[in-house]
Amino acid sequence: MERAPGAEEATQSWARLRNDRRLEFGVEIAALAVLAILCVLIIKPFVTAWGIVAIGGVDTAAKPLLISRGGNTPLILVMLGLLGGASAFGFIGVFLGPTLLALGYNLLDEWSSHSAAPGNPANHAELDAKVA
Repeated sequence: MERAPGAEEATQSWARLRNDRRLEFGVEIAALAVLAILCVLIIKPFVTAWGIVAIGGVDTAAKPLLISRGGNTPLILVMLGLLGGASAFGFIGVFLGPTLLALGYNLLDEWSSHSAAPGNPANHAELDAKVA
């Protein structure tokens, strides 16, 4: 069986085109790999620094101020709750610590002011005076 005229040239052209396309694909993959490495080595440290300095700094300063301004809890108590909660429970403790400490502080404050109020049956001094 004889080949058609130009078949050999067409086969070689097709093979060359296929090899060129593989080369182009290899260059694209290499470019993406270099871009990924640049992102990790150059951009990631800047984003990390921005998160720690700008966002973390504002969050650390603003959260206790806003929490203490919202209620009658002293700022130092909120800061202690923030640090204690973070050390005890980790990330969730940053939210749990000040909340639970403020709740306990307000309950204790309400209980102590309510029990010493005149006319309160829980006030033992008044009960003893009525009995005697």
